[in-house]
Amino acid sequence: MAQHTVAVYVENDTGEIISDLHYLHRYDSDIYEPGTLPILEAGKLNIIGKATYWTGFGRTGYDYWWVQFLRGGVRYACKANFYCYLTSEDADGRVVLKLLKDQMQVIPLKSSSCTVSLYPESALLSLIAEERSKSEPAITQPNCDCKKEN
Repeated sequence: MAQHTVAVYVENDTGEIISDLHYLHRYDSDIYEPGTLPILEAGKLNIIGKATYWTGFGRTGYDYWWVQFLRGGVRYACKANFYCYLTSEDADGRVVLKLLKDQMQVIPLKSSSCTVSLYPESALLSLIAEERSKSEPAITQPNCDCKKEN
């Protein structure tokens, strides 16, 4: 089992200035690494943090990625359970979080890149509620001829 670290950069390809940018890398459920940038101009690339992860026998967990930012007065985010693996080949390199109008691409140095949709937060909350309702059993009301007492 080997521990690795990569630098994490964010690239703004949305075509607009973004602000109040928050980033989180989570490895499995034991490493949480946040980062923030107050502003990122369109077309710019900037370091936002690091990502620590493990490879090898007994430790090949998920690398979860999350971003949230303000663009054009609207707060955007990706879903919280989005993951994209890092491998030992990525060690000591960098990962770029490329922000597009409606997507984020996680681009490691050597491993395959991954893409996730970005949503306005209000739409993301609706999407989460919709997914939750699909996975929960429907609650039905029992038949009742009850009369309301005064």
